[in-house]
Amino acid sequence: MSAPNPPDDIGPTRWDVALLAILSGVVAATQIGKVPPAMPVLATELAVGMVALGWIASIFNATGAILGLPFGALSDGFGHRRVLVVSLWTIVAGSLLGAVSDSYALLFLTRAIEGVGYLGIIVAAPSLVVEATHPRHFGLALGLWSSFLPFGFALMMVVSPWFLDTVGWQGLWLFNAALLAAFAALFTIGTRDLSTLPNRRREPPTLRLGQAFGVARMAGPWLLVLALVAYTLQWFGLNAWMPTFFEGRMGYTLGGAALLGALVVFVNGPGAVFGSWLLHVGWANWLLTVIGCAGMGIIGFAVFSEMVADGAKFWLALAFSFVGGLLPPAVISLVPTVAPSRSHIGAVNGFVMQGNNFGYLMGAPIFAFAVERSGSWEAAGWLLLALGGFGVVVGLIYRRHSAAG
Repeated sequence: MSAPNPPDDIGPTRWDVALLAILSGVVAATQIGKVPPAMPVLATELAVGMVALGWIASIFNATGAILGLPFGALSDGFGHRRVLVVSLWTIVAGSLLGAVSDSYALLFLTRAIEGVGYLGIIVAAPSLVVEATHPRHFGLALGLWSSFLPFGFALMMVVSPWFLDTVGWQGLWLFNAALLAAFAALFTIGTRDLSTLPNRRREPPTLRLGQAFGVARMAGPWLLVLALVAYTLQWFGLNAWMPTFFEGRMGYTLGGAALLGALVVFVNGPGAVFGSWLLHVGWANWLLTVIGCAGMGIIGFAVFSEMVADGAKFWLALAFSFVGGLLPPAVISLVPTVAPSRSHIGAVNGFVMQGNNFGYLMGAPIFAFAVERSGSWEAAGWLLLALGGFGVVVGLIYRRHSAAG
């Protein structure tokens, strides 16, 4: 994201506010990470198959896949802090209702409620980060923001097995509600004074919702959307099923499989930070997109290949996730470049997050369908290879588009 040229007397970065905004993304991402370790337990207690469980993992992102653009456009009007506070409490409500669910349908509905809160956070938090950050710190602050998902996802995957073993999946859902409630209180108190934010917008928003939808007719935003779709389909498709794969295919215990899966998710965060540094030293965005998608496709194919020894699969999965981390900062940093004006940045960010959430929505079910239809995990590898090729094509088209522009 970006901001207009600051006045000479612009204040210093409010790291307290910026870090709270980043942490709001981390705690929101824990709500994605709580599901993969719980899938074997949910399958037994709810008597459902892989595809149904895949939708439990992915429906969290349905609202973002549908409403990302209007949420992005409206965030400025309601105020980023207000949107974040309401969104945090929305996730609390969804997780509490989920804990008392006694059927697949009700749990599915509560995950959709959590998804509304998640969307509000991922749309409003980066804008608040920009408002709180001096321009010389934009790269660092947004690099940290782009790694929120793997860090929060991995954290919950590590602690989830203990809750599953002691208090069951309902206890895990209650713990997550308590975690979000505590952070919501901390965030509300810690962001009471926003008067000294260096890039706080003083004037009211001028972009109407109808004008915001105009970004969906522009080539630049669409290329960013397609790049993130290719990335998220690959990354979440693999990581949603890693604990199940490690447990069922490779014979690990539930706790061991969840820990290995969490490590695979976690290294995506350092990968994103590394990608931010590469951009800072001059690497092209399109090149990082191509490297990230091609690397994920080739390495992901090897993870599920019968020709690769089981002992190598975990290390390949780590490489898959790290290389994939190059892509999010490459795409997110282009949002102000493709936005026709500053007033459109929120709308473009929401539109891009719409593509991001579509990938998370469809990743787990598509992989489950491929594996169940073929009867082999190798089908997941072929799917990763195809998606990687698609991402490479998008990156090369963006290179040509930007050169022509």
